Amino acid sequence: MNASLHNFRRIISVINLPIEGKSFQINASAEECKQIASSLGLVMLKSLSSSIILIPENIGKGAIRAKGKFSANFVEKCVITLENFESSCEEDINTLFALDISDNTEKTVFFDSAEEIVDSVNNDGTLDLAALIFEYLSLSIEPHPRKPGNSKDSLKYYCGPSKVVSKDEFSNKPFAVLGDLRRKM
Repeated sequence: MNASLHNFRRIISVINLPIEGKSFQINASAEECKQIASSLGLVMLKSLSSSIILIPENIGKGAIRAKGKFSANFVEKCVITLENFESSCEEDINTLFALDISDNTEKTVFFDSAEEIVDSVNNDGTLDLAALIFEYLSLSIEPHPRKPGNSKDSLKYYCGPSKVVSKDEFSNKPFAVLGDLRRKM
């Protein structure tokens, strides 16, 4: 886990979970939202909430399934216009946690690595649901965000201090700017 997120933790014991599972509601506080926003390069994280159920799977075989959803509302900076804009995401969470079963070789966890996200439970029988939510959130945020309605095609190309040209004119005559400057000297 990211060292700067030392306050955003929700440590849950998975020892003796009921067969039907156990539900957890996790909401990040205002201070935790500030830390998460800073770690992910967001202007602001307005809210982060989730609902997760931990279910024993393969009873006697040592696996815990974490299923649920999270939602986040945040402000990010457009890479084209550098304007701040609001965005949101809502994603499903589905991760299989394998218990440490090194002391008993009879227990085996079977999973399809192409379809499963597999992690492991800590040696003390706990897992950090906040770290899981943070990982899913970091994967769902666009690394190069664009404000809705902005694209590469909406960029303006400048030739000199005040002359705006189209993308085609600019790309067809890349040295035109230098020629214009030479004439002005």
